[in-house]
Amino acid sequence: MSSAPQDKDKSKANGNHSKLSYDPRCGMSKEVFEWKCSQAEMVHQRMPKVLHKLNVESEKMRNHFRDDPEALKKWDEYMHDVNYAFSSKLPFFLCSRVPDECYKFIAQVFTRIQVRGTLFCISS
Repeated sequence: MSSAPQDKDKSKANGNHSKLSYDPRCGMSKEVFEWKCSQAEMVHQRMPKVLHKLNVESEKMRNHFRDDPEALKKWDEYMHDVNYAFSSKLPFFLCSRVPDECYKFIAQVFTRIQVRGTLFCISS
């Protein structure tokens, strides 16, 4: 949380945190609340770039299936689900604090994917 004050200052400078108002009954300090708001704003600002990269990489992979209509259909269904997850679920996941076990699990999954040689990787 060492970057919280810097992010908070950026949020104030942009006026982004004014959409939500702090309620002392929420169970967190005002500083934490403002930091979370700035983190959420940063995630939502970066999502279009991430979705664009996802689509670019998806099209690269799609070319591998162009000769097999059945595989292409499965790929398109898969990418529809992935796009839905990225656009609707990922921003909320990235904005929330989750237990360390979740981060460890995600790291293990991505390590397994990279070990298997999958060409599909998105980074911000």
